Amino acid sequence: MSRGTGVAPSAGANTFASTDWSTATLDAADYYSFSVAPSTGYTLRLDSLRFSERRSSTGIRDWALRSSLDNFTANIITVNVPDNTDTRTNKIIALPKTFEKLDKSVEFRIYGYNAEAAPGSWRIDDVRVNGAAVVSTPTGVSSAKLAGNVLVYPNPATDQLNIRVAGRATKAAVTVTDLMGRTVLKGKAAADGTFSLRSLPAGNYMVLVQDGNTQTSHKVSKQ
Repeated sequence: MSRGTGVAPSAGANTFASTDWSTATLDAADYYSFSVAPSTGYTLRLDSLRFSERRSSTGIRDWALRSSLDNFTANIITVNVPDNTDTRTNKIIALPKTFEKLDKSVEFRIYGYNAEAAPGSWRIDDVRVNGAAVVSTPTGVSSAKLAGNVLVYPNPATDQLNIRVAGRATKAAVTVTDLMGRTVLKGKAAADGTFSLRSLPAGNYMVLVQDGNTQTSHKVSKQ
């Protein structure tokens, strides 16, 4: 969590507190900021933000949320703050569909403004992001088999499969069966997550990947 250059840190009893908020309209330098970024091999689905906030008796009367997706141009939400010093807990802000599949970092800024006096403070606390990290299909893979956190690609395959568990290469145990359920190949993926199909003739197979106590199955065609 960080602050814009227009506000100054203040005492906040283990919260993030600041003074010098704009006493008029929204000032582009008066904000709290934080970023969320996906790990390699994942995209993010961000559903909502949640936080608590409190003003002093002369603090802000309005706040707005913006993001880096549009270079902090449009308000996602604007909120009028009651004229009291109560703590408003677990305010939930639903995010629009533009946050459903993020493959890069996004920065959020919470702007406070319309303070009753410059020395008035505003604090936020317990900031949380609700959503999920989703295993992404690697670039250039047009048809991959995904089950839970296990990704097997390409499909169709030629001599080699790539296996990712939770977005990472793994030495997972692999069993290949024909469509009658007979085992035709068995082994472990290499350290780089590859598994050779070179010994198999062309055809359709079931690839069983053991991920801890969970086994996933993937129908794969070999050309």
